[in-house]
Amino acid sequence: MPLPTARCLPYLDTDLPAPAAHLLTPLLSNTLELHWQANGSARLTPTGTESLETPMPPECARELAYWLHETLWLNEIGETRHLEEILRLALAANEKSIAAEMADALATEALNTGNYSLAREYCVRGLSPGEDFALLHTLGLAEAGLGDEKQAIAHMERALSLSPATQDDPAQAGETASLMSHLATLHARAGAAFRAYHLLEKAREHYAQAQNQQGEADTLTQIGLLMATQHDLRAARQHLEEARALYHSIGDGVGEASALRQLARLLEGRNKNEWSKEAEQFSAEALRLLAENAQWEDLSRLLLKLGQAQKNRTLLLQSLWIALQIAPRPDLLSNLRASLLMTADDKRLQESPYIAAATLSHIEQAPRDFPRHAEIHRLAIIELISCARENGVDENHVRTWMNDLALNPEQGVIQKTLRVIEDTVKKNDWAFDNRLMTG
Repeated sequence: MPLPTARCLPYLDTDLPAPAAHLLTPLLSNTLELHWQANGSARLTPTGTESLETPMPPECARELAYWLHETLWLNEIGETRHLEEILRLALAANEKSIAAEMADALATEALNTGNYSLAREYCVRGLSPGEDFALLHTLGLAEAGLGDEKQAIAHMERALSLSPATQDDPAQAGETASLMSHLATLHARAGAAFRAYHLLEKAREHYAQAQNQQGEADTLTQIGLLMATQHDLRAARQHLEEARALYHSIGDGVGEASALRQLARLLEGRNKNEWSKEAEQFSAEALRLLAENAQWEDLSRLLLKLGQAQKNRTLLLQSLWIALQIAPRPDLLSNLRASLLMTADDKRLQESPYIAAATLSHIEQAPRDFPRHAEIHRLAIIELISCARENGVDENHVRTWMNDLALNPEQGVIQKTLRVIEDTVKKNDWAFDNRLMTG
């Protein structure tokens, strides 16, 4: 691999990981070589008559962009700051393909952390040398995350118009299918159901072309849900059952559980008794698959929904039993506590003080920057005091009552609550094999 010329090196403004720095050894001074050996990285600074205040010649930007792209990016040894440097150099050299690739990688990283504004910023910078199919797609995702769905649709439609031929390229077919799927979601939200359906059918064809059965099953699920919004029960059920079968064939238990849950929701509350029975069977199968695949938070949330819908306290207790062991988001614990302690009679039950104290203990341990944490925490305290009152305890004696019942974190209230739930739920009433969680 040709190294960048010595006159271009001063314009490289980044620390290099050791493998990349080693390639530059022939051009480094003894001092820099010693620095690299001591620190495992090198930061190149202006040498001789060169100065970073001097405008960077395009040929230098091009040399450095290509060298860093090949050395760091293609060898997967770069970090965010290295990608930003490659983007800077590519933009200075007006290298459209490298700029788009780096901007897309950086924007995707920002999307994965929920920083949609930063993702959009990277996309806009990367598109300055010219349009790019993948980067326009990512820009649309960033705009959708920011709530600007009209602009997101416009950019994704433009990306689709630039989509290259996919006949002999499974990877490209998969990328195009992903774009169509995202675009269909936005059109469906905007009320354009026909356009959404057309895009999803095309996406399914592209996933089949790419031999991507996972994507095909996900698209079938999307079509089924879209048909449900159009009140076409028969078509919705057909597509969801196809999705379930495909998930099953590829061994995706989590996907199959999701399809089963959607089938159950589709049939719940229908007038025909056999549909209601099927809905129960679908839900039971979904619970089994989630447990077998150790999807504990999803299992807890499904048990919560079923318990609320069926007014089934036993299911709610099982949901809490899982939640107390996985430390989920505070909103799940708050919803469970509210569902289990709705009435004065609920709060007088033997297990209720433990439910209130254990959920409060978990919420107090959760990060304070969680949305509505202060409100959730305050309500948990109020609920615990309310439990004390319903059990005949004066507010001035709540602390003593908590000590007597071992309701404090340092007294092991969470473990005690788990045992209380296990004693309350009879062996044959568990909706899943709880031994899978306890080992």
